[in-house]
Amino acid sequence: MNTARIPRHWRHWRRRAIPLLIDLATLAGYLVFVPWLGERIIAQSPSNHLILIPGFFLILAGALAIRQLPNDSVKDNGEPSLLGMCLAFFLLVTYSLLYSYATDLGGSEKGNDSMAVIVFFILLVPALGAFCIPVKRAKPDTRKASLVECIALISVNYLTLIGASVWGQFSSLPHGEDPVYATGIPFLVLFGILYLLFLAFFGLPRIYLLRATGDKVGLAIYLIGLAIYLWDKVPPVN
Repeated sequence: MNTARIPRHWRHWRRRAIPLLIDLATLAGYLVFVPWLGERIIAQSPSNHLILIPGFFLILAGALAIRQLPNDSVKDNGEPSLLGMCLAFFLLVTYSLLYSYATDLGGSEKGNDSMAVIVFFILLVPALGAFCIPVKRAKPDTRKASLVECIALISVNYLTLIGASVWGQFSSLPHGEDPVYATGIPFLVLFGILYLLFLAFFGLPRIYLLRATGDKVGLAIYLIGLAIYLWDKVPPVN
């Protein structure tokens, strides 16, 4: 098909259609996927292996895709970096703890901690590979650029949904006979802190994607969806 005959703004929105659908699907994920996954994590079902292992490699694929996004910076040319190694280490620690607990590998809290260390070293090689092997940046407005952007979006949004699943179950646990919840300004302050913490742990890669794609609409959907989900997830103050 000759794309030269298609108006420029239509070509732009056609390229943005799939990323937009991914962000909209993430909103549906808060309603359907998050409660389901949260219940499975708390239940420590053995079948969680079939969810968390593919999910881990999806996250690594996203890390690799992010590093291939178009970037005009000479300093950021896809070469291994200290920041990448630190991110890989942080991801491995948190995911290993989640994985060992969600699958009940150790059979007890102490056993889970020791198994988390074993899982950490098992997953160390692929994680360092995704974050640190040299990659070639995609050229803007190419099929490769669109593909790596979609993979990055799916991965980052999936990571956020995992965090929402864990926090959703944590916030639903009993907090005493008569939990006291903040209202008014104190509630807004606690909500703001919770929201910023979520962005620090899960949202920074999504915000980084704006640098490469300029997709302000998708970022707005992500931020608003996360705010709506967390609105009733502020824990009690007592």
